[in-house]
Amino acid sequence: MYLHLKTAGYYGENFPETFSEFVPLFIDEKNYLGQYWYYYVTEVEKFCKENLDYPILNLKYEEIKKNQHKEINRLAEFLEIDASASLVADIINKCDISNLKTVRGDTKDGGKPFMYRKGTVSDWKNWLTVAENEAFDKVYQEKMAESDLKFEY
Repeated sequence: MYLHLKTAGYYGENFPETFSEFVPLFIDEKNYLGQYWYYYVTEVEKFCKENLDYPILNLKYEEIKKNQHKEINRLAEFLEIDASASLVADIINKCDISNLKTVRGDTKDGGKPFMYRKGTVSDWKNWLTVAENEAFDKVYQEKMAESDLKFEY
């Protein structure tokens, strides 16, 4: 979230220069940034539980990275399309982060640069200090205590 907001320039000069300056803003209960994420995630979960007949497919990036073929086939089934093995392989190839970077390059969207990350799982370990991780975990456990959602980080 930090890098997306910083790249997009939504907060201009008021945006934290470093990730370590951003973390307390995300964790702070009175701050919009962190509250928005918890509110959004729990409201989506609530909607899904209350609308079982509404066609919703929940995909997790980490699961897609673990088993691309399985998750793309789940998506195809949800969309009620026939996904041949070659189509699935083509989708995996075209969605590979290195291919996206090559195809899009420095293309701009509304004057803002596209931002691509590494496309890896668990990169947070390279960003958070032990103290920041503990502070985040404490707030996360509190805010997500009623949630059935399970995320892998």
